Amino acid sequence: MLACVSIVNTGCYQYRPLYGVSPTAGQHVELTLSDSGRVALGQQLGPGVLRVDGLLRQVRDGAYVVGVERVTTISGESANWGGESVQIPAADVSQAGLRTLSRTRTALLAGAFVVGLGLFIASRSLSVLGGSSRDTTGTGGNPKT
Repeated sequence: MLACVSIVNTGCYQYRPLYGVSPTAGQHVELTLSDSGRVALGQQLGPGVLRVDGLLRQVRDGAYVVGVERVTTISGESANWGGESVQIPAADVSQAGLRTLSRTRTALLAGAFVVGLGLFIASRSLSVLGGSSRDTTGTGGNPKT
């Protein structure tokens, strides 16, 4: 179940860069840390954290306050968090992205699901219809002569 939710979440959403747009509280953001940001926030987030994903709680005093849901390290490893609040100075962020619904990805995922479901149903229907070896005479397989 968790894998399905993860696939749907990944497939339906994408992060778009925040070019001149100020995010508002309640939006999901992805913040890519600068080299100096990784060093400065190493005590709070852990060593080598490259990206922080989470729910933006507020923007204040030139910093993002994020309820962290996941961090990704330089090596590509990720760790889930429980929504702990972390204040990340905007100066420590090299790129910020806003999570948006991708209509194309959602349509492709829905199409793949429908095709998969159709194939599953068809395979079950064909196995039921094709060649039953049950005894339908009611004689236990030994016809009386």
